[in-house]
Amino acid sequence: MQKKTLSSIVIATVLLVVSIFPLSVSQVNAAATVSIQFAADGFSNYDGVVLTIDGSEYDIWTLPWTTFVWEKGSTHTVAATTPFTDGNNNIYRFSSWTNGDGLAGASGTYTTPNQDKTVTAHYEVASVTVTFATSGISNVNDDILTIDGTGYNYWSIPSFKWEKSSTHTVTAETPLTGWDTKVYGFVDWTNGNGLTGASGTFTTPETDTTVTANYAIGTVDIQFTTSTLSTFTGGVVLTIDSVGYDYWDLPSTHFTWQIGSMHNIVVSTPLTGWDDTVYEFSSWTNGNGLSGTSGTYAVPGSDAVVTANYVSSSSPAVTSLTISVIPETVDKTGTDSGIITGFLTSSGSGVQGKTITLSYFDGVSWNQIGTNSTGADGAYQYSWDVPESLANGQYALKAEFAGDSNYEASSATTGQSGNGGNLFVVPEYLWGGLAALFACFGAFVLFKKHDSLSSLVNKSKFK
Repeated sequence: MQKKTLSSIVIATVLLVVSIFPLSVSQVNAAATVSIQFAADGFSNYDGVVLTIDGSEYDIWTLPWTTFVWEKGSTHTVAATTPFTDGNNNIYRFSSWTNGDGLAGASGTYTTPNQDKTVTAHYEVASVTVTFATSGISNVNDDILTIDGTGYNYWSIPSFKWEKSSTHTVTAETPLTGWDTKVYGFVDWTNGNGLTGASGTFTTPETDTTVTANYAIGTVDIQFTTSTLSTFTGGVVLTIDSVGYDYWDLPSTHFTWQIGSMHNIVVSTPLTGWDDTVYEFSSWTNGNGLSGTSGTYAVPGSDAVVTANYVSSSSPAVTSLTISVIPETVDKTGTDSGIITGFLTSSGSGVQGKTITLSYFDGVSWNQIGTNSTGADGAYQYSWDVPESLANGQYALKAEFAGDSNYEASSATTGQSGNGGNLFVVPEYLWGGLAALFACFGAFVLFKKHDSLSSLVNKSKFK
């Protein structure tokens, strides 16, 4: 009886405890869950989605008020938004997690730990400020720079917030013309970071930078004038890029030319003044590529005055004549030609429009070949079809200028200093060629004998 009473007391006690402290199913499950919160740092002024958790999106304002009660060991998909741009155009990239528990990159699988935690996504600034500018140019209203396909003029060139190491196409427009008609040319970049020429690819650096397109005035003022030409009253003095200018035009004519450009210049010579004084071109001052009466002028890097210098003379100017023949040997096929060429010059410049008479010496006398006129540089050229009737042998060739009121006469003969060699005429076949060698030698002897014994050929003409 006493044992039964003890069992009843134990049962009654248990029932009393249960009735006072009831255990629910939820209290039993709570022991298997933890509370997880998410956060993000390293940026500000961004209202967009920062984290996506199990398919739901959260911004920086909702994260602090959101607590996840997850079963220990359960897994969840988590993704950090990267990159993103805040309200100040700064670009941010995800960098790392704190308490990631399985998360390594910007997105992955999170494994719920055994205790409450806060999981933080850390961000860092991934952009820098790139400012574009120009130097050496201030009066151009046209687009100067084209950046990623958009044109910007001097007043609208902006700054950019670009991600580090990103690439962008940049073009500096060149040449540019200012309101004062000056032409500006692109020179180089400062802090180009990949840019070398006027157009190319810019790579964004790791720190803020200013990229400058440097320009320089690309044009200069060129004026032409003459010296000594004081009594000349009319006619073209200089022809510049095919346009003729007289003595009175030149002082008021200025050329705005791009640096390094090339222009054709021809000086008129001789010129006769109102008092019948003859003026001959002699040289250039600041010619920059010009040497004779015609040539190409290269525009220098600064303003310049180019002077055509003349000399006056009451007597004809001294001339010099040269002669050569190419090839120096022709055979008797009836088709070979000898190209006879040379120059007529005075004071180092070519004499234009003068008749040159050409002849050959047959061992006894000079025989005319033909005539040719000199070009702008004083050059002449005559193609002589050697006649089949001409005997095999060596022939001296002569060029003669008869002279006029402005220029003295002059002549030149092959085989003399400053000129080419004599012309050899040989037969087509081998045995004829051997015979021709003896004939050449005989003709040469005859020519030298005639040259030394006869006064018919004036040696002063062979200078």
